Amino acid sequence: MRELARWLATFALVIGTATSLALASGQARVSGTVVDTTGKAIAGATITVTCPEAPTFKKVIETEPNGGFRLLLLDATKSYDFHVQAAGYAPYDHMIKVGVGTMDNEFTFSLQSDREAAASQQQAILQQPGYKELDEGLALLRSGQVDAARAKLNEAVAAVLEIAEPAAAWKRLIRPGDVVGIKSNVWRNLATPPALEEAIRVEVVGAGAAPGDVAVDDRGVLENPVFKRATAFINVRPMRTHHWSGLGTCLKNMIMFVPRPADYHGDACASLGAIWRLPEIEGKVRLNILVMLTPQFHGVGPHSFSPAFVWPYKGLIVGIDPVAVDATGARIIEAKRREHFGEERPISPPPHHIQIADTRYKLGVSDPQRIDLVRLGWMEDSLI
Repeated sequence: MRELARWLATFALVIGTATSLALASGQARVSGTVVDTTGKAIAGATITVTCPEAPTFKKVIETEPNGGFRLLLLDATKSYDFHVQAAGYAPYDHMIKVGVGTMDNEFTFSLQSDREAAASQQQAILQQPGYKELDEGLALLRSGQVDAARAKLNEAVAAVLEIAEPAAAWKRLIRPGDVVGIKSNVWRNLATPPALEEAIRVEVVGAGAAPGDVAVDDRGVLENPVFKRATAFINVRPMRTHHWSGLGTCLKNMIMFVPRPADYHGDACASLGAIWRLPEIEGKVRLNILVMLTPQFHGVGPHSFSPAFVWPYKGLIVGIDPVAVDATGARIIEAKRREHFGEERPISPPPHHIQIADTRYKLGVSDPQRIDLVRLGWMEDSLI
C-alpha cells in the first residue's frame, strides 16, 4: 500500500507539472534571439512590444547575455509590433502574428550597425521610382544651380498669397529690415534638405532682408543671436510619424523654442499650440512649409526609422496657416497607410494636437472642408 501511495503521489506530481506548462485560452509563447549582421548575439538589446489593436498595451524586455528573449502573449488573437533597439545599431521593427496556443514561435532579429543602416537606407531610397531624379536635382541645387528648384517653391508661395509674381509674393512675406529665422529640422534620418534651406534663404535675402539678419537653425534657436531678435520666421520641416505626437508637423517643429520640450509631450503633445502663443513666436511665423519629398508614414518607438516606410511623394505643402498645412499632410499620411497596409491603420498616438491647435488655441483650420487646397504640378498619386 505504501508503494502504491508513493506511485500515486509521483503520478500526481507529473500531472501537476504538465498542467503548469499548458497555456490558457488565447495565449501564445514567443522566443528568439537578437544578433548583428554577422550572427553575433547582442546582449542587453531592448525590445518594446506594442499592439495597434490595443493602444494601451506596452511591454519592454531586454535580451539575455546570449541575445535570447522570451515572452508570453496573453492575447494571441492580435498582431504585435516588436521594436528592437541597441546602442550602436539601427532600430528594427517587425510585426508578428502567431497562432493561438502555440509555444514554438521562434524569431531571429538581425540589427544593422548605424553605419550599415545609413548605407542601406541611401541605397534603398535611391532605388525608389523618381527619387534618383529628385536626388540629382538636389545635387544641382547644392552645386549652385538653384533656379529649377527655386521655381517650384516660388510657384507654391505665389499661389498661397494669390500673387502672380513670386518675387512680389516673397516681398509680401518679408520686408526690408526684417530679421528672419528659418526654423529647420535636423533629425538625422529625415532632415530638412540643406538645398531647400538655401533656396529659402536666397529668396528671403532677395525680398529685402540683410544677409547677416538671416539664419537657419533647429536645436540651437534659444541661443542663436539672429533667432533671439527675429521679427519673422519661416517654418520648414519634413513630415514623418512621431513617437510622442503621432506626426512630426509644422506645429511640432517649434517645440525647440521652449527650454524643456519634454514638458509638452503629455497627452500626445496636445498642448503644442501653447508654444505658438509665446511672445517669441506669436504673430511672427510668416510661412509654413511641410516637406513631403520623402515622408515617413509608419514607425514604432522613439526615433523609429525604416526605408520600408518612406516613399517619394515629391511634394511640398505650403501655407500661412500651420494647422491647415499639417491637417493636409496628415490626410496624405493616413491615405498612404491605408494603401500600404490594405486596411485602416490609425496613426498611434493620434495626432490630435492638430485639431486642438484649431479648437483650443485658434491657430488655424483643421477641417478639410474649410481648407482651400490649391494643387500645383502633377496629380498622379497625390492620394487626396
